[in-house]
Amino acid sequence: MTAPPVALFAYNRPELLERVLAPLRAARVPRLYAFSDGPRTAAAAPAVAQVRSILRSIDWVDVELVAHEANQGIASSVLNGVNSVLSRHDRAVVLEDDIELAPGAYEWMAAALERYADDGRVMSVSAWTHPRITPAGLNGQPFFSMRASCWGWATWARAWNGMLDRTAVEMLAMAERAGVPRDTYGHDVVANADPAYEHWDARLIAHHMACRGLALHPAEPYARHLGWSSGATHPTNRDIWDADLATRVVIPVKWPEPVEHPEAAALWRRSVRADVPSAERQGRMRHIGRAILRRASRAGTVARNAPLVAWAALGWAMLRMLRRPPFDDSRSGAFPPVRVFWADFLAAHKGDVRGYAAEIGATSTVTGVGGASVTSADAIDVAPGPGVAIVADLQRAWNVADGQYDVFINQFSMHMIEDDLAALYHSVRILKPGGVLLANFPCVSSYPWDGVSYGGEAVRVQRWYSPAGVRRMISALGLDGSATVECHGSTFGMLAYAAGFPASAVPRAWLRGHEPGAPMLVCVRIERPPDWRPAYVPPRPRGDQR
Repeated sequence: MTAPPVALFAYNRPELLERVLAPLRAARVPRLYAFSDGPRTAAAAPAVAQVRSILRSIDWVDVELVAHEANQGIASSVLNGVNSVLSRHDRAVVLEDDIELAPGAYEWMAAALERYADDGRVMSVSAWTHPRITPAGLNGQPFFSMRASCWGWATWARAWNGMLDRTAVEMLAMAERAGVPRDTYGHDVVANADPAYEHWDARLIAHHMACRGLALHPAEPYARHLGWSSGATHPTNRDIWDADLATRVVIPVKWPEPVEHPEAAALWRRSVRADVPSAERQGRMRHIGRAILRRASRAGTVARNAPLVAWAALGWAMLRMLRRPPFDDSRSGAFPPVRVFWADFLAAHKGDVRGYAAEIGATSTVTGVGGASVTSADAIDVAPGPGVAIVADLQRAWNVADGQYDVFINQFSMHMIEDDLAALYHSVRILKPGGVLLANFPCVSSYPWDGVSYGGEAVRVQRWYSPAGVRRMISALGLDGSATVECHGSTFGMLAYAAGFPASAVPRAWLRGHEPGAPMLVCVRIERPPDWRPAYVPPRPRGDQR
């Protein structure tokens, strides 16, 4: 049996790393590739240094340590790290510094990798499961599901192929074309695929779904997630998803045939829905009632003219949607329907996201959409923060050099900027001639009335846009011939948005096309003309004559 190498991803938790390494030492793994991410902040540097000291002190296995100076983020670190290991080996076990394996779990994964090495139907092996998503009556036998798991897993180079070629959103679209609806395994897969903050494991799951590939899971937990601290990715879900390790790992004499268990998808959907407490569902029902009443006068004409069957469909869909988490629920990562419009727009303009890129607040969207086509990326924000390369107020961004970026993604910010015309000017000015701005202008907003905090200051919604208003701004800057304007929205989609339904709960038909009387999001592509002479230039600060 081939003993696979282990790819281990660590950050700043030395106390957990020791627990993760112990079963690997007992299993006598043949080789360890350790990826140590750089500190996000100066405060994290001592813990990162301690983690690296532990990794460098390992003397019981050959270790290849990749220590990043700058912080890569978990998504970039894992995707690129696994890719590098699988470019050198035909299989590997993948762990993070908060995943503890049961004694014998490594050997179980190694045996499974050997058994299904040449079976293209199987794309990964998971050491983790949970009673909530494990079918009854397995009698200790592992089972298959199309939903992969990232809490202690293994895969082959053949199955990894294509993981870096597409975003999770694109893969979910492929899955739908292959007959697998994107929310088959729970609304959280769709939510976590949002390109604004795509979770790397959502891409892994979507990759399985797009290829109709299977993941093997044990009948009991052979791996345990330890990262439940306040600074972890899943700090609030311990009471829901924590489970004790199995006391005995059993390697089957006869492995099951690669056929998905008939209960696998339903168990995941039911488990994810159950994460929403009943008090939240009741509160959302009251919110829905108030929201629909507020929209009633606006929708009156449509209501009188809509076919009865359409309203029956709306009622049925809303009953189903009541069981979904609200889109502002940070625990589930659910997001509003307008994000679907934006994700589709970015996917359609993926070819523009390349070279030297910039983005508001973070770089996850440009790197997630552009992938290897993005050679460098800057985050621009009004306040300092992790990963922010340039601190600038976009409406007075004279400190950002002219003509340096190939693409700038300005998303979900224009409606909170007081001088939006100046912000749009600077969004184009910082582009190279021929560079592309991808921006959006919300026609409705989910932000609270008293604002959201940016840099310790409450920032409030300044306006909601109309398509005509956006076109007027473009014209004022002399960019009519260089801009493409797309509108998205529908009355039913707007009602769902106002009621707080997440995108994953809204019927996809409501989020396609555009109803002129109910715009929800205006998406714009502007290419900076080589000889741009703007009709309007915002004033420079006094004394700045550059």
